[in-house]
Amino acid sequence: MAGSIDIPELGGGTSVSVAALRARGVSEKRLRSRSLVRPFRGIRAEALESALAGRARQYAPRLRPGQAYAGPAAAAVWGMPLPDWCDDAPVTLVVPRGAHRPRTAGIESISLVPERFVVQRVDDLPVTSPVLTLCMLSRVLDVDALIVVADALMTPRDRYPGLRFPRPAATPERLAAACRTWTGAPGAERLRAALEEARPGVDSPMETPTRCFIVRGGLPEPEVNGEIFVDGVLLAQPDLMYRHAKVAIEYDGEQHFADPRQRAHDIERDERLRALGWTVIRVTAAMLAKPWLLVERVRAALAAAR
Repeated sequence: MAGSIDIPELGGGTSVSVAALRARGVSEKRLRSRSLVRPFRGIRAEALESALAGRARQYAPRLRPGQAYAGPAAAAVWGMPLPDWCDDAPVTLVVPRGAHRPRTAGIESISLVPERFVVQRVDDLPVTSPVLTLCMLSRVLDVDALIVVADALMTPRDRYPGLRFPRPAATPERLAAACRTWTGAPGAERLRAALEEARPGVDSPMETPTRCFIVRGGLPEPEVNGEIFVDGVLLAQPDLMYRHAKVAIEYDGEQHFADPRQRAHDIERDERLRALGWTVIRVTAAMLAKPWLLVERVRAALAAAR
């Protein structure tokens, strides 16, 4: 972080408008100091935020009443899973149709008809609702990335990492209704296509492409996070499974490799499943880079169960 110039309002990644600093008696010389950075015109901070959610927060001193964060910026504040490139995206703001649209470097502004304008607050920041955020993401995300976000909105449990809204934020019916109201808007066809493949019950972002690759490979759609009980006791809840064929599919995320206890738990659970006649297929990011290998492993396991 850049060196402090003794302005108490600045610190911890926060930002303050130039007008507010002048009102507090900060001199022009100090405002021009190289110890301060300029994340946006008319704003000063001690350090630039690189992540999109941080950049959105640094713009907050310039927000006017009625403006809200939207698109990737709103999704980042909500903790929704986004492609890596979104960290370099401009901060998107939405305003009611006819209201002033900000025009400054690093900011994209969009107007929206009032009947579509639904805003909530996160950390005292105005952001579009989770469902409206998904709809507006259809302007810039492809179908696969939209499926990941839609799955996150429908997750019923707290296992999904990073989300900052109550679970679930939406049901399939609510998303279908939102899609109908979005007809004719930019990205509406991508949104419709994504919702056809989105499913409730997903517990992590990488479960989504795992499922989609399997189905697009011509295989039956697996059950999402179904429960396996033995003598009335829950034994496992695989990410995906074919119950009739006793085939379980688990995605190994970072926690599996970073946490020895989690890894030991996963190995013990898999051994118990295999002892009961289940085939357990473990999936990694490397395997998803060659999805045909995943499809063939699942296909072979299903064939062997016939």
